[in-house]
Order: sequence, then C-alpha cells, then structure tokens
Amino acid sequence: MKLAILWNESFLWGLITFWSCKSAGIPFDLVNSDQIKRDILDNYQILLVPGGWAAQKGKSLGDTGKQKVREFIRSGGSFLGFCGGAGLALDVPYGLSLLPLKRKGARDRLVNFSGGVLLNPVDTSHALWEKLSYPYEFYVWWPSQFDLENNHRVKIIAHYKNSGTDFRVSDLAVDDIKLWGKKWKEWEEIYKIKLNPEILWGEPAIVEGNFGNGKVVLSYVHLDTPRHKNSQVALRNLCEYLSLSSHESEELSEENRDFDLSGKFIKIDTETVDASNQIGKLISKFYNFGYRNLVWNWRNPWLLQWKRGLRGLEYTTLIVMTKELTERIRNSLNQEQRLSPTSWKEKLLEFKRMLEDFLEEASVLLGKERFLLEKSCGPLSKLTSHDYEVDKLRKKLFGEKMSFGGKYRELIQLLDELLFAMLKATDSLQNNK
Repeated sequence: MKLAILWNESFLWGLITFWSCKSAGIPFDLVNSDQIKRDILDNYQILLVPGGWAAQKGKSLGDTGKQKVREFIRSGGSFLGFCGGAGLALDVPYGLSLLPLKRKGARDRLVNFSGGVLLNPVDTSHALWEKLSYPYEFYVWWPSQFDLENNHRVKIIAHYKNSGTDFRVSDLAVDDIKLWGKKWKEWEEIYKIKLNPEILWGEPAIVEGNFGNGKVVLSYVHLDTPRHKNSQVALRNLCEYLSLSSHESEELSEENRDFDLSGKFIKIDTETVDASNQIGKLISKFYNFGYRNLVWNWRNPWLLQWKRGLRGLEYTTLIVMTKELTERIRNSLNQEQRLSPTSWKEKLLEFKRMLEDFLEEASVLLGKERFLLEKSCGPLSKLTSHDYEVDKLRKKLFGEKMSFGGKYRELIQLLDELLFAMLKATDSLQNNK
C-alpha cells in the first residue's frame, strides 16, 4: 500500500488524518501541491485528501496540479476524500470533476452539524464494513451534503440514519433539545437556519465511483476521526480496498526524492527549544483566557467547543497545530532533523513574533465579543456583529469570508509550513526507508 496525503489547505484536518493513519498502521507520505505538479503521484497508489476548504485546495493545486491528479486517477490510481477533500472531487468550478456530483445548496441542507452519527450501510459486504458491526457509529465535523440528482453512475456506500454520541446542530446538543421538549421550529426562529436533523436522515454520506481506470471514494463522514475505533478500522479497510484496485506504483525517483527531502540537517538546539517553549506558553495563556471568560472549553482532546458566532474553528486550529509543533520540537532537542526550508529556525522565530502580536489583538476581540454576547442575550454572526469596532477588528484578523483570511491566514500558513517540515522530518515514510 502506497498512500500520499495532500497537505495543502488542510491545517487541523490534515493533522487529524496524519494522526489517524499513524494509529491505524497505514504507511503514508505527506505531499504538497508543488510535488504533485512534479508528478510525485506516479510513486503512489492512493491520494488521500483531508478536510478543509475545497475551493482553497483547488486554488493551491492550480490547473496544472488538478490535471495531474485527474491523470493519476484516470490511469488507475485511487482517490479518497474526506469532507472538504470529498468536495474537491465534485463537479464544481474549483473541483476535479472526478464524479458527476455537486453539493446541495445551503437552503436545501442541514448547514451546521457535528458529532456522532449512525450510518445505514447499503451493502454490508462492501470492504469498508469488514470487522465492523451494528450500530455503525462514526463522526462528522460540519460537512456539506452530496446532491446526486438520481445519478446512477455513483454508488452509495452508506446513508445517514440517526444521531449518535454528542451530535450537535450548530451549538445545540440534540439529546438536550429532546429533554427540553422544545420544537425545532422554535429554535429555527431564533437561529434563522435549518436545525431539525431529520432532514439529514436517509441522505447519502459515503459514495464511490470510477474515473477512467481509477476508483474514487468520497465521504462527508470523517473516517479519520482520532481515537475512534470504528473510524480507524474503516480507514484501514478503505485504504486496503483502494490499494488492491489501484495500479502498481513506481519507486520514488531520485528527482522526487531530492525534492521531497529538500533542506538541510538542522540541529534542534536549546535556543530553538526555548523559543518553542515560549510559543507554547503564549498558546496556553490564550486558551486559559478564553476558558476563563466562558467562550470555550475542550469538546474532545483536539477540538474546542465555542460560543456560537466566534471564530472557534480558527482558534482550535491554531492551538492544536501549535501544540503539535512545540511538542515535536521539544522531543527533538539535540537531534539533527532535515528541515525545509533551510531558513526553518528563522521562520520559527518569526512565527513567535507574529503569534504574540495576533494573540494580543485576538484577546481584545474575544473580550469585545463576550460583551456583545452578554448585551444582546443571543448568538452573534461570525461575519458581522453590527458593532463598528468589533467588525473592524474581525476584518483585520480574519478577513470578510468564512474561509481563512486577514492576519490569521498569514499566521496559520507560516505555522502550516513549519509543521509540515517537522512532520516530514520526524515521521516520513521515505525517511524511514
């Protein structure tokens, strides 16, 4: 089995895929868009694309990268996409058009749901269900939904059946709503979006089809959810299934090997570890600030639960990725690691400076947002608060769209570059050969 994970524009979701593949014992390499443009996929059987903003993934690949992926699948490679990775494969302007599928519009779907879901398999003899048993519970993290339009070229592997552990619509726990006895229509009048989860049951959750000689499996369910046994088994099953139907891959060429391991050996010295420890303290202080002000707490070991209307996913991504980076730096003290770019240490110090500046302003923003929450006695919108000072600071830090923007994008991209290099240096399949 030779698996490549596309890292670009995945951030937190790329990291959970990394963790889950490690836990499942699946051999893999992290690759980026530049490597795909240089034909690195010739060396693999499966391309796995984690969650994230699908449009940003398409932009990162560009026309050249998207064509390389299509050629890889058409010639017998396999594609596995989770959530935003599944969205990248759809027949949409930014997508790969691997399957004749689109996504449902916001007015026709449940737009904001997360947590455990029960699935209804179409055929339990499919390889995905091997060693799994009823009830088939997995996790979703704010997915879109497939729009099949009676398309017979796409095979449905599973439908959504019912809510599972910690299932939430927006910030409302479904089990709690049942206890309170309130009707969903009453909540929808307050939230101004569809909230009744019953519109989801029976909808396709996992699908598959063919593109040329290759196989494509798309799942809005996160079969890469960490520390979840069913997900780990299903992920392993799917990778084995796709590797059996994929073409034989080549050995990694010297050109791609050199590109893959570009950079120089850098000793992780005490100065680097000290800087990393200071970064860790900044992040811990920031998390404690939010916890102390009742705007978030840990929903699980890698995901915050935050007040509706805040940029909680962005803060989660920053906190969790930074913790992963600093832990790996600390564990590498006095070791030599091959890190790319060669200015990695200087970039780490630059990240520390940018982080300190960002967190200072983000703390001010959180304080202002909490005041508005208390004042309005209701949830905020992530994009507008109708308060000039708050909206001005939001625009500066996060931009004006739901996808990452503003100072946050500059910060998270630098963090992403640092973590990508460290993960490849310490956990690369190629480095371990």
